[in-house]
Amino acid sequence: AMAVGAVLLWGSSRAPRQSRVAAADLTHGAVPAPLMAMAATTGVVAEEAEAEESLQDKAFQSAFLKTMAERGFLHQCTNADALDEQMCKGPVVAYLGFDATADSLHVGSLLQIMILRHLQQSGHKPIVLIGGGTSKVGDPSGKDASRQMMTEETIRKNMDGISQVFKKFLTFGDGPTDAVMVNNDDWLGSLQYLEFLRDYGRLFTINRMLTFESVKQRLERESPLTFLEFNYMLLQAYDFVELNRRYGATVQMGGSDQWGNIINGIELGRRLGQPDLFGVTAPLITTSDGRKMGKSASGAVWLNADKLAPFDYWQFWRNTTDADVIRFLKLFTELDLARIEELSALQGADINKAKKILADETTRMLHGAECLQQIHEAAQAQFAGGKGATDALPKVVVDEGKVAAGMKVVQLYVDCGFCKSQSEARRLIQGGGARLNDEQIKDVNLLVTPEVFGEGAVKLSSGKKKHVMVEMGAAAVAMAATTGQKEAPVEDAVAAAPAADKFYVTTPIYYVNDVPHIGHAYTTIACDCLARFNRLDGVDQVHFLTGTDEHGQKVQESSEKFGMAPGEYVGMRAKRFEELAEALGASHDDFIRTTQARHARAATKLWNVLMDKGEIYLGQYEGWYSVRDEAFYSAKEIVDGKAPTGAPVEWVVEPSYFFRLSAWQDKLLAWYDAHADCVLPISRRNEVLGFLRENDLMDLSVSRTSFDWGIPVPNDPKHVMYVWLDALANYLTAAGYGQGAAVDGPETFADAEGFGARWPAQLHVVGKDILRFHAIYWPCMLMAAGLEPPKRVFAHGWWTKDGQKISKSLGNVIDPFELLETYGVDATRYFLMAEVGFGADGDFSHDRLTVRVNTQLCNGLGNLCNRVLSICFKNCDKAVPVLDDAAEYTAADEELLALAGGLLGRMRAHMDVQALNKAADEIFAVCDAANKYVEEMAPWGLKKTDPARMRVVLYVSLEVVRHLAICLTPFTPGLSGRILDAVGVPPEPEARSFAALTPGAPPLQQGTPIPKPQPLVPRIEQQTE
Repeated sequence: AMAVGAVLLWGSSRAPRQSRVAAADLTHGAVPAPLMAMAATTGVVAEEAEAEESLQDKAFQSAFLKTMAERGFLHQCTNADALDEQMCKGPVVAYLGFDATADSLHVGSLLQIMILRHLQQSGHKPIVLIGGGTSKVGDPSGKDASRQMMTEETIRKNMDGISQVFKKFLTFGDGPTDAVMVNNDDWLGSLQYLEFLRDYGRLFTINRMLTFESVKQRLERESPLTFLEFNYMLLQAYDFVELNRRYGATVQMGGSDQWGNIINGIELGRRLGQPDLFGVTAPLITTSDGRKMGKSASGAVWLNADKLAPFDYWQFWRNTTDADVIRFLKLFTELDLARIEELSALQGADINKAKKILADETTRMLHGAECLQQIHEAAQAQFAGGKGATDALPKVVVDEGKVAAGMKVVQLYVDCGFCKSQSEARRLIQGGGARLNDEQIKDVNLLVTPEVFGEGAVKLSSGKKKHVMVEMGAAAVAMAATTGQKEAPVEDAVAAAPAADKFYVTTPIYYVNDVPHIGHAYTTIACDCLARFNRLDGVDQVHFLTGTDEHGQKVQESSEKFGMAPGEYVGMRAKRFEELAEALGASHDDFIRTTQARHARAATKLWNVLMDKGEIYLGQYEGWYSVRDEAFYSAKEIVDGKAPTGAPVEWVVEPSYFFRLSAWQDKLLAWYDAHADCVLPISRRNEVLGFLRENDLMDLSVSRTSFDWGIPVPNDPKHVMYVWLDALANYLTAAGYGQGAAVDGPETFADAEGFGARWPAQLHVVGKDILRFHAIYWPCMLMAAGLEPPKRVFAHGWWTKDGQKISKSLGNVIDPFELLETYGVDATRYFLMAEVGFGADGDFSHDRLTVRVNTQLCNGLGNLCNRVLSICFKNCDKAVPVLDDAAEYTAADEELLALAGGLLGRMRAHMDVQALNKAADEIFAVCDAANKYVEEMAPWGLKKTDPARMRVVLYVSLEVVRHLAICLTPFTPGLSGRILDAVGVPPEPEARSFAALTPGAPPLQQGTPIPKPQPLVPRIEQQTE
């Protein structure tokens, strides 16, 4: 019977639209006309929408249906007039079902809960049906794969978890309109299989069941549909009958994906002679960019407080996009419609008032007024600089994924900012200074697991004075110590163009004492990706700076070893760095060298300003100095006679000018409090704050007399500027600081006309080894000079090779020029950006590079392009397909196009926090979906059977390829350009910018000639290590 039904379904899916009504007919007898009209719409999106529109226009008399229509809940309803009449006569019993698939409902279920709440408030009796029985089977609706089977113990635990939330929205009791909660396992669990088949199975036909979307989609996609799941609709239909018998329920409600199951229950009841039953569905609620409600990038938005903190729940609603806020106010709050109408008039920044009201109202209903007040206090503490009642100890959130995998306690000390390395953490533990929940940690190999956290935070201590409260959470929403500020969750990002009108991004200037290595290439590529992304995104003033640091004692000593003058030596070295930037395809706007005259002007001006303000004074330096690090270290930082980095140190005594760094410690901490995301990742911010709390800043030596290769100190040429004042000032130089005309007074030179428009920098990207200089010394110097610090410093990790530290002695140094020669520019760029999280350490291996490039660029994107273009070239007159006037997109077409259309918005959210690897992941998630779509649609088989459909499939595929290529441009500009050429996108910049992907922009031009397809991504052969 199933085989015959499948044949009938295959035929019906290709029949004209008018014939589909017959395929959806209810069998065995006459069906009431309203019910038949609605049943016939199953799976026909356009007709469902028409039915919804007609319902919205009805002048309902009953309070419930009127509320449903006015607030946007009503999608489908069987015999709406009759139900409206029944509800006007007195209380009606209606139910909604919830399967126990998790121990908490998420915000996607909130719409159904609000329907039950409105039902009760309208004078009717709601039944909450918990699917303790059906959860053993699994609802196939909207799923591409079978649910995992759960044990009865798990189901019971989940039922206990989800039952909590209903008591916050409904009044339970024995009264005529009091809610009741029932479990369908009470009757399903005792069913006798043979009796059930005899009494009820004969009333269902396979032909009918195969027409339901939940079944049809699985079969069309060739996804396995088990017999167990196929029975789900019988059990759900039986639920309706049983609830009518036991409680007098006459209305089943649910989401639009449950329409077929609801119709089954109505029809089964009719056959069994039960009174008229009704079905009501609500629309599937998506955000304005097409995403389903219920989840964010950091996980599900749970309703239970033990699964998601109430503050995070409030934050979820507070970050609603402008396009959704009014609709969500109607659906998820009880705010008066007239008040919502007033709020709908808000524009621009004023719309935030509506968002706050939405967050407040939704949170008050779920978590209560007292909790909302605490959230307001926490929000004030986090975002307005206030002090919360429980901020005695700073809070740090660690990645729950790391904890779940078993996190080393030494790594926990690093992530919390207490220690710079695991080695330092081991020494702390061995010295008895580490405590967890006030108990001494004795085992350096201790693993921190979720069990350690129990139901809350743990106290982590370093010594007697340093303590933090550590919580588990998603890495993307980790809280910074002290402020509690969160990095922006990805889901909260708006898919709109950025508001910023400039983006000044810098690499560190690379020290010319050695040849370029993979770390230099890594930072340059990252900054180039960010610069390209912002240019493509329409930012007017993008300025990408890189360059070389050419002064200092190490350079002078190295030039002497080479028998060269310092100027000649640095010129030779700098040229190689310029060649690397060019070889990487970097789009930098400026390459600065600290030996340039323009830089001497800027450094001199900065010095004079600081001196005039009394921030620099002459003294004598005595202390430990590392030539290799170009850094001074305090006595307690010296370990076994070496710097914390392992570099040798020497005791130095010499006259020196000092910058009054000590005077700026409190101001720096205040600045950190006011700028929660000024240092990323969060672990690096915690590291900086940990250093500032543990140490009193000492005044900083900013000049040297033991060598002369540097910028002379004004009015005291025996001194040259210390390399870090000199080097850090390069960011000002390139922005135009001191590049104007000579002026009288301490400033010496005016600034260039554009300096105020370019400074401050939006982003300094640096290696983690020079974070202290950029996150402590540099902002203090700038504030002392009356200048604004950079908006953000991002410290990335280091690369190892095959698990070993890269060093000359091990012979495993990675030459970036050799990488480019072996693999090509695009493959090298993509691997380095996609392989590891930007901010974490990465391990390089030729094997992983080969696998990633072959899997994603070659087999994924390259294969998608080649097979779609080849079919187009052969079957569409060597052009982009021209669609018939009557051509229509199917649900699968629209789903893929929506996924591609939302790609840019999802990428923006990642790129805004420099999560380059996650942005790359978003691209290839769409690429994978496109490959799956092509496999399922099989356009190669449609040429003879349905050529019009073939052209639609090919056009949709090429349009998605266009999105992929444009979005991939920051990572692989060469490959992206070749793909866009291949699919017929014009070469003009505006046609290849992100503006070409925005709603309303013209899609791929039909009929555009395409060249003969060529392999776009060569496969990499395995390299010998």
